[in-house]
Amino acid sequence: MIRKNPLKPKEKDFREFTMKTESHSFRLAFIERESGASGLQQIDNALNDKFDALILPAEAVPYPLPEETEIAALIKTSFFGDSFSGLSVGVNDQVVLLIKRGRDDVKAAFYEHDIRRNYGKVWLVGAGPGNPELMTIKADKVLSEADIIFYDDLVDKDYIRKYSAELVYVGKRKGKHSKRQEEINRMLYSAALQGKNIARLKGGDPLIFARAGEELEYLQKRFVSVEIVPGITAAQACAASYNIPFTKRGVSGSVSLASAHYSLSRENPGKLCDTQIYYMAASKLAELSDKLISQGLNPETPVAVIHKGSFYDEKCVGTTLNKMPGVALPSPVTVIIGGVVNDKYEADKILFTGIDPAEVRLNAKIVHYPLIAIQPNDYAPLNMQEFDGLVFTDKHSVKIFCERYETSGQTIISFRKSAEKELLKAGLTPHLKPEDLSCDKLTNIMAEYGLRRVLFLQPAVFGNEDYSLKGVYPLSLYRIVAKKQPGIDLSPFSGIVFTNELAVDEFRKIYGNFPERTLLMCADEKSEEKLLSLNADPDYLKKVALI
Repeated sequence: MIRKNPLKPKEKDFREFTMKTESHSFRLAFIERESGASGLQQIDNALNDKFDALILPAEAVPYPLPEETEIAALIKTSFFGDSFSGLSVGVNDQVVLLIKRGRDDVKAAFYEHDIRRNYGKVWLVGAGPGNPELMTIKADKVLSEADIIFYDDLVDKDYIRKYSAELVYVGKRKGKHSKRQEEINRMLYSAALQGKNIARLKGGDPLIFARAGEELEYLQKRFVSVEIVPGITAAQACAASYNIPFTKRGVSGSVSLASAHYSLSRENPGKLCDTQIYYMAASKLAELSDKLISQGLNPETPVAVIHKGSFYDEKCVGTTLNKMPGVALPSPVTVIIGGVVNDKYEADKILFTGIDPAEVRLNAKIVHYPLIAIQPNDYAPLNMQEFDGLVFTDKHSVKIFCERYETSGQTIISFRKSAEKELLKAGLTPHLKPEDLSCDKLTNIMAEYGLRRVLFLQPAVFGNEDYSLKGVYPLSLYRIVAKKQPGIDLSPFSGIVFTNELAVDEFRKIYGNFPERTLLMCADEKSEEKLLSLNADPDYLKKVALI
């Protein structure tokens, strides 16, 4: 506990104070910091002169802080009584205790009086290039715990609606700013003063062309805690989509990232890196080509011009530096220049309309476009003690079951690899993993293992067999429902996978017909029958197995 009237000037000119707690006595010095290098030297000298902490007006704290120093507390001057009478402490009546790193004793002494304890925290979060599948686990966790999310233009708006936080759009595009940067800074600070957990969600990576530096400085100058969650930047997503390495032994040992506008504004760029990457380049291709050639780059240098890398409608044009001006792609565009572009490869794209793309293995790039979704069923609670066997036929039944029930020594039978993996994730090991699950097979298993009552957990539609056997109680934990999607350009896709007849119906509603000369791959007989009934070309109708 800090004693009353703790500050007592010992030497007025030196502005030295002594503060006593129950177990410690601290030497403090008040400094009205001078600006520039002399002010920083003054702070360094004072802390090295055996002072335990310096007291500075909050508005005079340098940014960035001197090396090996940190803020112990932000405190209202009223805490010190009239000790600061006649001293200039700024308009907000707040002072900062600045200490050498490692002085946890000072932090502990002033902890309860630190104003920042009531502040919220700001996370500057990278959303990745826009494809939700490329968001990190850490980003998802922060967004799940946030009270408010300030999000940018390139963020998937439908995806972030799944979070419970208040959503505030602060996007900026060329020529269109919903909020000025200064206003965004103030909004973040205001939310922090209200004690909220704040996620500032940015496209790509916060530290690459996303103004994280400006927001970080603004908030740190005001003593708000900030943490950065990195994301996949657009250049990485574009290169990954087309198998272009940034570096490669014997080809490229250096990489540069630049905005096209910034690069063109520089008079002397210095040595060019082996691999050069330019952001926001859609309207700058001709200028970039002219400038790089004038700087000595070979006109035949390979170039990849990529639009919306990692999205279903991504496009890549392979060309050379001298022919780059002839490429016409809409914004956003990322340009990769260098010998590594020779490794560019474009895989076939398959559109997957089911729930989980991991259910199939295909020699292609799978693009998820779900036309169906899981909706748990409502039913009376079950007494697990009544069953001595459990049959799981798919991963979704496992997940919903584990959310509602606990096993109690039952024999667990897993059919399909996906169900087994989900059981293992839940800490349950299947006793039996039959490759097929016909009625005869299930009857034999029950007889061999002495199972009298088996709960058969299955999707709403499972195969063509009726599992209403003696002692078997089929239960659908969920049903498949249609999921509305906007129509998209189907021309990039060489095939479409259907795992359920409802997805076939939904596809037909959106597009009217099935695209010609495109493989239509079915995971079950009912999907195949539905496609044939809708006049799909049988020559392009193929079967695909679920894992």
